[in-house]
Amino acid sequence: FQQVPFDNEVYDQGNNYDNTTGGSEYFEAPSAGFYRIDYSLGIIFNGSNMGNRLDLIIQKDPFSGAQNATLARNVATGIVSSTDPSFQMSGSLIISAAQGDRFWLEANRTGSNGTISIANSTNSHLTFTKL
Repeated sequence: FQQVPFDNEVYDQGNNYDNTTGGSEYFEAPSAGFYRIDYSLGIIFNGSNMGNRLDLIIQKDPFSGAQNATLARNVATGIVSSTDPSFQMSGSLIISAAQGDRFWLEANRTGSNGTISIANSTNSHLTFTKL
């Protein structure tokens, strides 16, 4: 799996999303409570073999120092062809977080070679809302 970089912030009132380049982008919970995570990822596949499966997961790095955990997995199969190399996947979930817990989105594709490009911010977003 590879962490998905969301390097363009539209709104981040508390500066809780770290969009540092280099694959370390994450949201850090500013306080304990329940959060709704919404995500949408537009992907463009490049290569001779487009692949047959895409996995998206939401990862959590607990502030307590416990082991990272996968909170949600979204899987799509048979998704792309050489005539239409793009795909959109989205989802949402409600999670419980302690202050300082960190969350991010990771993607993986199987049965393929080449590269994955993330579509522009119109098609891709990651949103955290405290409930």
